Amino acid sequence: MRTMLAKSLDSMRAIRREVLVDGNVSNERVEKYIELVVKAASFADSLINPEIVEKHLSTIINLYNDDSALRHYDSNQDLWWNESSEGKKFLEALRLITIQLLHGNVYSREDAFHVFQILKCLYEEDKEYRKAVWFILPAYGGICVDFDYLQALLIKMTGNNNLIVNTQSRGPTLILDWYPDDGKGGVQEILKIIEAAAKLGYIGIEFKMPQEYKYEDLYKNFGSLLEVKNDSDSWKGRIRCGTGYDRCKSDTLFQSLENNEKKLSEIPPSEFDGRLLRYRCKKDGRDYAVCVDFPGFANRILFTITENEYSAHGGIYVSNTVTKLPDNTQIRLVNDGSIYINADKKPSDILESFTNVLNKIISNTKNNYALSDISAQLLEDAVNSLDSDLNAVVMFIYATLTNSRTGEEMEIEEAGE
Repeated sequence: MRTMLAKSLDSMRAIRREVLVDGNVSNERVEKYIELVVKAASFADSLINPEIVEKHLSTIINLYNDDSALRHYDSNQDLWWNESSEGKKFLEALRLITIQLLHGNVYSREDAFHVFQILKCLYEEDKEYRKAVWFILPAYGGICVDFDYLQALLIKMTGNNNLIVNTQSRGPTLILDWYPDDGKGGVQEILKIIEAAAKLGYIGIEFKMPQEYKYEDLYKNFGSLLEVKNDSDSWKGRIRCGTGYDRCKSDTLFQSLENNEKKLSEIPPSEFDGRLLRYRCKKDGRDYAVCVDFPGFANRILFTITENEYSAHGGIYVSNTVTKLPDNTQIRLVNDGSIYINADKKPSDILESFTNVLNKIISNTKNNYALSDISAQLLEDAVNSLDSDLNAVVMFIYATLTNSRTGEEMEIEEAGE
């Protein structure tokens, strides 16, 4: 079921990316996206673990009902929402639910946006609102607030009292009934607007360019980033604030292992050679592999262990105060083939919590698949891969044990405190 949910997410990601590339939220794309959301919701409904996510669902629903702008949440707005205590609560709750539903199939922070659409499909009770054009979309763009408030907010953020927001600015692009100065001052004006627009969730800005101005400095500074077009006998400029979508797709090898699309025994050693954040080791008749990556909002350790007909896979999601490993991080291999990344201290809470989860698997199985010894070493190596300076805190832990001979499967999930 989780694999089918992951495949639905793949299609949802593709439609969102198309919208964010060309800015066109067409009816055809919206209808197709909604179909995928409904399909994904049918899978998610059976995967939601109430013991893990009940309080987080309550948090989202309460905040959703209290703040109408959150009804049109988009992951491109994360910088904005992260600055308020209520926004942080919303993001933390949504990300935890995203992890619980997708396990190792989280590819980027955008997946939280897609999961939010799924949750709206499952839990929105207002039948009339469900029919609204803006109920579910593949992309919302900037924060959905009153235009007067949006204009006042932009003026405050940029210090430019001349800005006028076009009332058609609903969507990925911020449209302005305004034109910059013809000179270096105009460049600085545009830079401030781009920074503000990106923070509010827009992927681009559009503004007027009167024909009597040459805008040489604008062309010189922005080059190919500046797109100019003639629209109804007036010139308009458009500049992107970024791609609008995350490129940080996770390593698909471990998703394939987790989804039982590949077996570790079938993967050649070359798949791990030279990959310091992905390694494999065979010891005492067991074959295990570990991957450390960053899928957008948390560090993550994914692992797979196999022994005869038994296999175990799972992962640890760890929150941190930075968005990536520091540039000066020293990475080296130690003698047993594991990874060591600048870590003098081991986050014992991660190791202890995850070991407890694996012990639950062991105690609940009737076979002699003793993971305790190998898991302790495995997790110690993996935990060392998290820099102690990241102030790591466990968000979520999951593990699945499978007996390929009998088809028996057991899944364990546990959220951090």
